[in-house]
Amino acid sequence: MNESALSPTPRLTTLVVLCLTLTALFAFSAGVEAQTPLVVAFGDSITHGLGDGNVSCSGAPGGYPPRLRSRLSNKGIQISTRTSGICGELTSTGVSRINNVLNQNPDADVILIMEGTNDLSNNNISIESIRFNINTMADRAEAAGVIPVISSVIPRAPEAGNNANTAFFRSLIRSDAEDRNLVFADPYGGMIDIFDLYNRFYSDPYHPNSGGYDILSQIFVNPTEAALERLVPDVCTVGENTLCLSSERFRVEVEWQTDTDSGQATAVPSSADTGFFWFFNSDNLELVVKVLDGRAINGHFWVFYGALSDVQYEITVTDTQTRRQKVFTNPQGQQASVGDTLAFKD
Repeated sequence: MNESALSPTPRLTTLVVLCLTLTALFAFSAGVEAQTPLVVAFGDSITHGLGDGNVSCSGAPGGYPPRLRSRLSNKGIQISTRTSGICGELTSTGVSRINNVLNQNPDADVILIMEGTNDLSNNNISIESIRFNINTMADRAEAAGVIPVISSVIPRAPEAGNNANTAFFRSLIRSDAEDRNLVFADPYGGMIDIFDLYNRFYSDPYHPNSGGYDILSQIFVNPTEAALERLVPDVCTVGENTLCLSSERFRVEVEWQTDTDSGQATAVPSSADTGFFWFFNSDNLELVVKVLDGRAINGHFWVFYGALSDVQYEITVTDTQTRRQKVFTNPQGQQASVGDTLAFKD
């Protein structure tokens, strides 16, 4: 048999190579897109972009999120954004709504929470209630493995009332961010001293115009970068108080507390996926923790723990590749075992 008859023609070889190259390029592109962080903007009509040209409450959003994406892109930082702003929303409604938004965006990495303007216009709502609601939204984001950025609200024009309460709310939220190690964005501080602000950059007493949304997007650049930096992969190192589980990707630490004492639990490695902790005596194990890779089944890493004690404790599990955390708390007097098969989405 003629050997040349078994060899592909140059044209066929070229075609195969071209197809394989295109396939690889498409696969590479898909991989890059999948790794682009998703930032969700959550809030009221200002998040939706009311006052930005022809943006209406019933139409497509505008405002600062797309401008923020462009500004970061100009700095070489690629993100995707989704806007979830509801006109007239109070923070109490935001608390009720945020879980649905998080569930609808399981790939979210960061959520920008800016609400409170409508509450501050209602004399029946206390600033402490607004503060509590903002912190509750941040709690729910963290529980879902999403990094929250909490924000002050923009100033209001004089005809909408003075800014004393707005400034006080800003001071409380900034303090909470510092205490909780959350990222803080400060539209109030970034806009209040701009010359002739309300005539130049507002469409009405409450909403920016297009130029105002340009300013607002710039204010969110540094906080968004700070939140994204928390996604940078970390390294887990086994230590006296630390387990590294599931191919050493997940750092597990435990703090315990009694009526008279508290401390960090001592780690006892067992296997690649499982380890123990003791609180008071190395002969008395108090807790077993397991982290399993369940991505082949439901796209998540799973966290299980079993209580061998009814002491109050708090388990902190950190994904060192994304720096997302989940905290599991066991109250005093409870002896329970927990399995969370949606703990961390890769």
